[in-house]
Amino acid sequence: MPNPTADIPRDLPADAHRLATDPRLFDAFDAAAGDPRLRDLALRQPDALLAQFDVPLPKGLSVFFFEGHLPSRPYPFGDSWFPTITLTHCRHVWVRECKPGLDDRINCSFREEEACFGFEVIPARWVPPIA
Repeated sequence: MPNPTADIPRDLPADAHRLATDPRLFDAFDAAAGDPRLRDLALRQPDALLAQFDVPLPKGLSVFFFEGHLPSRPYPFGDSWFPTITLTHCRHVWVRECKPGLDDRINCSFREEEACFGFEVIPARWVPPIA
């Protein structure tokens, strides 16, 4: 079976590091984190958001925006592994849940929830394994 990452440039990890530290990428991420319309664009069409903020994508790289948790994992890259570059912006909130009690008093409790928005810089042709 041919290696789908065989034609990806070997300096891709260095390109990924430069992209992940580009202030324009942080500007796009910050804008999307604060604006629901831009966040939706980032989640549906990340390339369109990046173009709007003049973020150049080096050949062989993609930026994947996500909400919720994304487990860290190394990506296959040729004969070695591609480093995981992930940035998340998470907030913890307390949600109040109330239920009627047996004695007509309301019984309330709190639970903590985490809301996250983030991005990962990944090889453009990497296909996740199907479990």
